[in-house]
Amino acid sequence: MKEPYNHVEEFRHRLFQWVEEQVQFADTGKSNLPVVSVEIPVFKGDWLIPCIESVLQQTVNRWVLYLVWDEGDALSHHILQIIHQLNHPRLKAFFKKNQGIARSRHFLSSIATEDYIIPLDDDDVLDAAIVEDLTGEAVLKPWASIIRARRRFIDENGGLVDMQDWFPFEHRKYQQGMVTDIYNHCQPTLLSRKAYKETSGWEGFSDFYYAGEDCDIYLKLEEKGAIELYDKVLYYYRLNSKRTSHSLRPEGAYEMWRRLADKSIARMGLPLTRVNIQPPFIYERKSLPVYTKDMIDFVIPFVETDEKESGDCKNALNRCVDSLKRIGISEDAIHVVNKRNSYSANRNYGYSLTKQPLICFMDSKTEIIQEASIEEMLSLMTSHNADLIGPRMITATNNIFSADPYFNESQWPIPRGVHENDDGRYQYACEVTWLPSAFLIVKSEVMKSINGFDETYESSPIEDADFCIKARARNFKCIYAGTTSVRNHNNERNDCLEENFKRFILRWGSRKELFRQIKSESLSESLL
Repeated sequence: MKEPYNHVEEFRHRLFQWVEEQVQFADTGKSNLPVVSVEIPVFKGDWLIPCIESVLQQTVNRWVLYLVWDEGDALSHHILQIIHQLNHPRLKAFFKKNQGIARSRHFLSSIATEDYIIPLDDDDVLDAAIVEDLTGEAVLKPWASIIRARRRFIDENGGLVDMQDWFPFEHRKYQQGMVTDIYNHCQPTLLSRKAYKETSGWEGFSDFYYAGEDCDIYLKLEEKGAIELYDKVLYYYRLNSKRTSHSLRPEGAYEMWRRLADKSIARMGLPLTRVNIQPPFIYERKSLPVYTKDMIDFVIPFVETDEKESGDCKNALNRCVDSLKRIGISEDAIHVVNKRNSYSANRNYGYSLTKQPLICFMDSKTEIIQEASIEEMLSLMTSHNADLIGPRMITATNNIFSADPYFNESQWPIPRGVHENDDGRYQYACEVTWLPSAFLIVKSEVMKSINGFDETYESSPIEDADFCIKARARNFKCIYAGTTSVRNHNNERNDCLEENFKRFILRWGSRKELFRQIKSESLSESLL
């Protein structure tokens, strides 16, 4: 680490040298990496030069640096004038008046167009490999909205400080969809621009110097995609007396966290109330309504395969829709999505059309046999405090199509009893690790908080397993309702395509706790 210095003219000279070197510099073999906007709101000049040079010294040039001067000190203004006068396409400086940290970040992210964002404070330093490492990880894990690495502390002179981080480096913890350890976040992060655009962006609190924006954007982005951890130090946080955090004090941080938790609960429509004042937060579930079939929107993804099968597909669809109408489901509550997309994309689009608190995803080759089936599942949903529930599925010849799903030792999602006679062995209710979407009732808040089905899987049980694992990772509960059944006329079971499974294991393989068979008194010992 270099010592802090204010030799602006020396910096100007090194900057011109860097520009000359860029003419010769090429990222051999790295052009496939995404491009990053490194975004720095500028208030203080004391450590701004080493901050900027840590960006210039990156091992790849897949970045653009954006700085905005927010009516900071004279030194920082002078440094940004040098950047601005250089007029380099990858160095962009802007000048604003007293916006505050959140609005400065919002401004920078609104004008930048690169694939990903790395937020950087004006007194901190990036590791030289951060752009290369985190963009490489983003290519491997495109489902991530945030990739977070480790940081270390440095003193005012740039020397390493041997102290433990204030915040944990681990997966966030949830209670029924809402994060409890809301403080579990910090630099460095790589943020997906695509996910960011689906949010309202950086926002802070006017009574706290517009701070709180980092925790807020974390909460918003984890609703759009996963938070992935990259176990390497790639950021150096400078301890100094001028940091804004010193002005906030712990009481201010607790108040911001309370507000952000309540705001997130409202945004996702979670039926929760925060009951304590300091994280980790505890939430109490509001009293639930008595669910009826009139509180369900039915989504039926319909994908015609080819001309030869078109007639059979439409007949199956008509049979499915007719079975709903026979039990009194209105046409307004039935959403057939006939688009040439993946099943997951059609399910997500169908969800966007719904208004009810419950959604039932239903394959076009599935039909409801008895009216009581829906009411019984809703009753079990209440009694088991379930967020997702699915029935026993049988064929027209009274064989099992799917019962009591689980993951085998290799982490493949497998239903029990396939092709066996439906002789009563699977007629119980229990908590499970995953459920098939051929018939699946889901609470609306589950869809909101996990951003629906992953549309990149080709149709197979893997997309259903991924959906349920995402839900269970946020502490939602899946219940197998084997005491009731629906009929499935699908004669060909989709295989778990190898590429789908590889992607699934890359994402979830290390989370062993999400694959373990859930003990249940309703599940006979012979099946465990």
